[in-house]
Amino acid sequence: MPSHRLALISEVKSVRASELKRVAAALQKQVVRDLAPIWDVTASVEVAKSRKATPKGSWPVVLQEDIAIAGASAVHMDKDGEPFALVLYGPDWGVRASHSMLEMLIDPFGNRLLRSKPPQTGEGGDVNYLVEICDPCGETTYEINGVTLNDFVTPHYYDAVRRPGVLYSFTGSITRPRQVLNNGYLSWLNPRTNHWKQLTFFGGRRQLRDLGVLGGGEPSRRRGSAHSRTAILTATQSIRVVVLMAAEREEQSKRDIRDLIKRFGPAQQ
Repeated sequence: MPSHRLALISEVKSVRASELKRVAAALQKQVVRDLAPIWDVTASVEVAKSRKATPKGSWPVVLQEDIAIAGASAVHMDKDGEPFALVLYGPDWGVRASHSMLEMLIDPFGNRLLRSKPPQTGEGGDVNYLVEICDPCGETTYEINGVTLNDFVTPHYYDAVRRPGVLYSFTGSITRPRQVLNNGYLSWLNPRTNHWKQLTFFGGRRQLRDLGVLGGGEPSRRRGSAHSRTAILTATQSIRVVVLMAAEREEQSKRDIRDLIKRFGPAQQ
């Protein structure tokens, strides 16, 4: 079973060390007790005083008052070959930290795809789903030791057909494959058109969105390629950021994506 190290860091002065440790303990229990048996990956969650003090080999999860990404409350991404997460501070920051942590462990480099049937969109043929295990769960949460954390889907969520007695999300809130709950979304790539698409459920309204070709189509799995990193960053940030913004602001959000690429940049060969 793969094992990783995560460092929870606060850059918010009002967050006390005791609160940080309490959330880190809940995240640790979520990984070991809940995530590991289902997804076959585990991690140790530690508290670090600063980014500079982050232990070597650890992936930082950084709590900030402003993550400078329009429309997003938390985001994880790849920079120079190492995953890290930025989490916006607020009353529910434990949920956001949980969301970023879980998705970072399952898809560290933002390019994990699973093939299955399309979500009843009439596309014809299988599509490739971006494996973001918290996004379909929307606002569904549960508690560990008084800390509210994000629900997450199981690998069976991507099954082709529904089967009785199968768990599709940890809490059981999702009851069939490829279901999207309130304030959630599902993203996939159509390999025949290279278009990224999303099924969103915001404000009680379900909507199918065609994001077009992002980052040159399907991300390459060659981690050393600067071009493939640009493709991955462009596509996944479009998915994680554009979807959170109103439709009439889509052009502005695309400019935000370009700003992200300039800010974090692709890794060099």
